[in-house]
Amino acid sequence: MNKLVQLFHPHEYRAMPWRNGGGVTHEIHAAPSTHDDHDFDWRASIAVVDADLPFSEYPGVDRSLALLGDSGASMVHNRVGVAMTPHSPPFTFAGEDDVEMAVAEKPVLIFNLMSRRGVKHALSRKTCSPETRFGRTDKTQLLFALEDNHLIVDGVPRPRHSSIVISPHGHGGPDLDIAFAGHGPVLHAEIH
Repeated sequence: MNKLVQLFHPHEYRAMPWRNGGGVTHEIHAAPSTHDDHDFDWRASIAVVDADLPFSEYPGVDRSLALLGDSGASMVHNRVGVAMTPHSPPFTFAGEDDVEMAVAEKPVLIFNLMSRRGVKHALSRKTCSPETRFGRTDKTQLLFALEDNHLIVDGVPRPRHSSIVISPHGHGGPDLDIAFAGHGPVLHAEIH
């Protein structure tokens, strides 16, 4: 695969402690890739929440969360309760907001997309089918597999939690070979 389309496998994600020391996140990708949780334009990761606790503060950063798996969670965002399920739309908030999470079944996995202010992002759940196509646009795109073998890259079915980063058009290169087996959900992010 070329640098226009990067494939990331779950076993390659880098474990990092939360900024507040309360948990662990597994970094999928950061741009630029600095291996520092302070110096990125955008970053995607999977947080492991196995205790009721506050989120780390990230001033100047916007965040979007989506629950993975089957468990729900209760959040308190700036003193307002928010119930989340794996089927809820992603929840977006400012990194300096006061956010706490309580989970009934532990651990809970959370997809976390962050971007510096001025770098916009949108995270959504999409149902993809064999007819669904993704091509380069003027935005960076990230696809995150929510089911085993649903996402197919270069003819190979990929495991759950695999991800692909698609660079914006205008960079040249070959067409993309991304397909889907049957109907199923993915997380789709656009960053610009």
